[in-house]
Amino acid sequence: MSVSSIRYGLYAVLAVLVFAGSAQATAPAQRVPSAIIMYPNVRNEAGFDTRIEMVNLSSRDQQVKCHYLTPPSCNGTDFFVRLTPNQPISWLASRGTLGGGGHVGVAVPPFFGSGSLKCFVIPEEDGADQNAIQGRAITYGAGGYTESFGAIGIERLSPGEYSSTFELDGINYAQCPDYYHFTFLASELGDPDTESELILSTCDEDLENVIARETVIQFEIINEFEETFSASTSVRCYDRQVLSDINPVFSRDVLGTATGQVIVRGVQGAVIAVIVDKFVTPGGGAPAVSGNEPALSRGRSARIRIP
Repeated sequence: MSVSSIRYGLYAVLAVLVFAGSAQATAPAQRVPSAIIMYPNVRNEAGFDTRIEMVNLSSRDQQVKCHYLTPPSCNGTDFFVRLTPNQPISWLASRGTLGGGGHVGVAVPPFFGSGSLKCFVIPEEDGADQNAIQGRAITYGAGGYTESFGAIGIERLSPGEYSSTFELDGINYAQCPDYYHFTFLASELGDPDTESELILSTCDEDLENVIARETVIQFEIINEFEETFSASTSVRCYDRQVLSDINPVFSRDVLGTATGQVIVRGVQGAVIAVIVDKFVTPGGGAPAVSGNEPALSRGRSARIRIP
């Protein structure tokens, strides 16, 4: 069987899983306006910077409260963004913004290190439609390095009074994803240009009381011959790890094939997961980077509490 045939089969399996999961629970919708958006990766360190983009897709003014979250303390830095109807805004993590360029009511502080970002629509009146925002983050580095990820969107499902506690239970808000399905490129051991990375952040947070969530992460890895392997790690609010450091099974020597499928799931709680693919291009052999966003299946309840 050819590699392309195996890949087609893997994608077909993913489609079935995503459909089955959506029938059982309300998973997040990434391509529609949402009340909560979660940026899985923000960096301002060692030659890297991240441009954060947000847009109000509604016909109303929207007040948005955001929280940067950084390890190991898992403390949050909060700020507000006010958006007029259909207004986009962007800023660099290293600089933030203080209302310039017509962005009245915006005061974004600079961000240092690596971590995640969560933003919440705060309605000005009860019952107002809160599903209004979308976002994306693009990280830049030297030599044309670029990794880009869309923000995970969580919709408000039922009208009600605003509360600083967000119940992502499939009733008030959509749930977090439970399973993440990736097709990944196996690394060549010892070659940093092929060492893909996994970015993890916890879905539920108590930002008011600064209580960090920690969960074990389980991996089910399937190679092109449909042989199955397992691995595990853990995350406390945010982590970024080289896949082959988590387990050598993510390398070609152990996996036995050039690509594989991995299913990622948090044990004690829901998580957000993305992969940064690193590889060498055919022919010229130039290093390349690509954001690897997963297929999602099933939903997992979570709670976020903000000050």
